[in-house]
Amino acid sequence: MEFKQLTKRIHIGGTAWFMLCAAVLLVIALRQAGAGWLLIFSLSSFSALLVLLLVSVYLYAIYRGVIRSFDPTEHPLTTSPYYVLLYDASPFLGAIAGLLGSIGQAAVIQIIATIATGTLATTFVVWIVVDPILGFVENLLPAGRHARSQRLAAARADKERLQRENIELLNRVIHAEQQNISDWNRLLDPLADELVRAICGTEDPRESIAVRIGARAWQIGGIACMRHLHHKVQGQLKDRDLFDPLPDWWDGIGSWRNSAALLLTE
Repeated sequence: MEFKQLTKRIHIGGTAWFMLCAAVLLVIALRQAGAGWLLIFSLSSFSALLVLLLVSVYLYAIYRGVIRSFDPTEHPLTTSPYYVLLYDASPFLGAIAGLLGSIGQAAVIQIIATIATGTLATTFVVWIVVDPILGFVENLLPAGRHARSQRLAAARADKERLQRENIELLNRVIHAEQQNISDWNRLLDPLADELVRAICGTEDPRESIAVRIGARAWQIGGIACMRHLHHKVQGQLKDRDLFDPLPDWWDGIGSWRNSAALLLTE
């Protein structure tokens, strides 16, 4: 079994043991209150340990998790195998210390309470007090500061590189769009004039001419090209104060039906 997987299992087991000891102390505190489960906790030392438990769990959630993902170059001590093993096994070490401290006691409840108290006290000291202090000291060491500055510089460089790539991609998209519009203008200007003449005319095939030109625009550049051509025609029709029949005539060409509906709802 790999060391990392072993320490992870020890950590999970230690956390479960830690919570079990907290539950045991809670039961003992309730029993020592001399009343039912619904009464207020007694103000004994066990109730103080319960408050300590809640604070420990809260701080533990802030400082640590099951997976320790520190950089060994920044934290050479707290990422070493011996310290990781000590950190993960601290609940069990506290239980052993409590068991040794209960030697000579006759009451079973008192022995259990001593073991549970040793577990909570040792875990709190290692996880909440010692570990953050060591991490802070490691950040103050020259090697740790140098490694941290290198990591931050690399992160800034990656961020700047990503921003440059995004800007270059955006510029390429804009350039391609402008190139498309330039190419479309050369092809669509004659078609726009022909469309306007067909709309202004009175011959019966004018709708057929409009459909043919709309299909041609669809073949050139899809719905975007059709919209661009429609915009050109709209400008000329507006100058002549004429009705625009293209949304109805082009209905069914490509995906123009959906586009026309969107235009009408805007």
